[in-house]
This record gives sequence, C-alpha cells and structure tokens, in this order.
Amino acid sequence: MADVTIRDIDPAAFERFKATAEANGHSVEEELRAIIENRTRKLTIEETRRLAREWQERFRGQSFSDSTELIREDRER
Repeated sequence: MADVTIRDIDPAAFERFKATAEANGHSVEEELRAIIENRTRKLTIEETRRLAREWQERFRGQSFSDSTELIREDRER
C-alpha cells in the first residue's frame, strides 16, 4: 500500500472536510480513501450496461414534464 502526505492544506478547508467525513460516518483517512477509490474506478462495459438498466427500470412508467417553458421564464427574469 502507498502512503500519501498532503502539506499546506487550508485549515478551514480541512475542518470542512473533517466535518463531511464525520457526517458520512468516516474518519478523515476513510473519507480520503473512498474519494480516491471512487475517482479512479473504471467501470467495465458490463457494469455500465447494468447501471443503465437499473436507472431505466427505476424511471420506467414515469413521465416527466417538458422544462422548456420553465427555462424560458427563468431567462426572462
């Protein structure tokens, strides 16, 4: 396993990160490890297809409104 040292972290940023880790039920080290693992994980084509099917199933039968008018209203404000 590799070790990493990070220097010169803004104390306020570190406190915010520490609070985020605690909110997620992690130590700072566990939170950093999870971030690194998630950011560097590459999905196989099979995993990507499985995730796409899961999302399709989750939204099956639902209808969504056309947001075009809402976007236009926001732009005209």
